[in-house]
Amino acid sequence: MASDYTENAVLTFRVLGPLEIMSEGSPHSVQGSFQAILLLALLLRRDRFTSAEELMDEMWGQGHPHKPENALQAHVSRLRRWLRAVEPGRPESRLTSQGSGYRLLYEAGDEFDAATFEQVVTGLRPETGRPARAAADRAARLRSALGMWRGPVLGGITGGPICQRGVKHFEEIRLAAYEMLFDAELERGDHAAVISEISELAGLESAFQERFCEQQVIALCRSGRHADALDVCRGPWYRLVAAGGGSFRALRYYEHAILRHDPILNTPQARMAGWLDSGPGGIAPRNGRQGAVSGTANTGVKLAPRV
Repeated sequence: MASDYTENAVLTFRVLGPLEIMSEGSPHSVQGSFQAILLLALLLRRDRFTSAEELMDEMWGQGHPHKPENALQAHVSRLRRWLRAVEPGRPESRLTSQGSGYRLLYEAGDEFDAATFEQVVTGLRPETGRPARAAADRAARLRSALGMWRGPVLGGITGGPICQRGVKHFEEIRLAAYEMLFDAELERGDHAAVISEISELAGLESAFQERFCEQQVIALCRSGRHADALDVCRGPWYRLVAAGGGSFRALRYYEHAILRHDPILNTPQARMAGWLDSGPGGIAPRNGRQGAVSGTANTGVKLAPRV
């Protein structure tokens, strides 16, 4: 006999911004910071069991309350009751226990916005042997995915090690999505329209900063703004490299290419990684990203919804 539980009652957990749980189109919020951290930790563990010790460390760190096991069990029971209240038609509890561990049941691709975002971005990454989507299609899909972000991931909740790793992970995927988006926009000739977007991210400290500087230079050159492109090489990019966050070889490569009006700057795949074996003036481009600034900025920048 079919259950009364329907798709309309399925929860959607949203963490790409303030923590929000959607049920039948209505938003719900858990009560209290400990409940929020507990739910986030279980979400970020991706349908895997998390030990009581890990959860206690996540919620209280070194400041455990008296009898932390009892306190954790109380929070788990409270969260389980809350989940049942917002999803009364579900035949089984989403929050399960086994031994001294706990697991939150959900469909990663449908009920967790961060997992959905990651799947979209991963699916658009170029892979050998798989035909690439048209640049316009890639750009549209990436903008749609980036539009899922409503603010800083986890709403700025720091939590413990699990939450902190989750923040870093999804922020890195977000910046990778912007890198792919700008590549697609440049490939389809929309360089002038994305200069301000690229410039904003190129000015923020992140592991992708040098790559955004590269894209900024390419966009400026293709828009006929060679002097501005040189300013990037001799200003913000130079300061990034001088601080140990980039490659002097890449910087010099682009500076020489601009001064020589090298036609490589106008090719669809103009980027340092994968260019020629040697660049202008005999300078060999570096392979891959080097000298990345440690840490990833939680930028909160909202750029994507442009069509």
